Amino acid sequence: GSDALASPDGVLYMAPVVESSALPPLSVVWPKVFAKGVVFSLTASNPMGIEASVEQNRAANKRLEEDIVRLTESATTKPRAWWRSFGFNVHEGWREDGFSIAYGIEERVFGRRAILRLAQKYRQAAIYAYRVEGGVLLREVVWCDPKKQGQGTVERIALLREPPAHPLAAKSL
Repeated sequence: GSDALASPDGVLYMAPVVESSALPPLSVVWPKVFAKGVVFSLTASNPMGIEASVEQNRAANKRLEEDIVRLTESATTKPRAWWRSFGFNVHEGWREDGFSIAYGIEERVFGRRAILRLAQKYRQAAIYAYRVEGGVLLREVVWCDPKKQGQGTVERIALLREPPAHPLAAKSL
């Protein structure tokens, strides 16, 4: 599982592979939620990329969490697992807390629809979809706008053995 891959504080830190990097990505046996399904990540923070206050973002994420709990109670949209997650960019100086929701491979289509509906409800431009192909973790940008779907990028993701030495990388702020 993910425990073997997590940092000492229990966080699984990952980053896009820089194609110009001379170092190959670490060889990883990905947890089953990634290897045998798809994991969607989304937030309710900063709707449509417009910066909101910390209080507004926390309130929106609280409502999103309540909606995710409702997904777990539905026979048609029930995920295999969900957890709190976050994304950040040290160079750009931002962090957004959110959630990751795992569906089995056979559930990926209705899972994607359910998560896109949530992202649209919370006025998000896109979500991430993670999947493993050939032992490599891929992250796809899935746009919420139906006209942009199919234009998302897919990039390889590497495991970071150590968390970045930056306050934005802290388990919680």
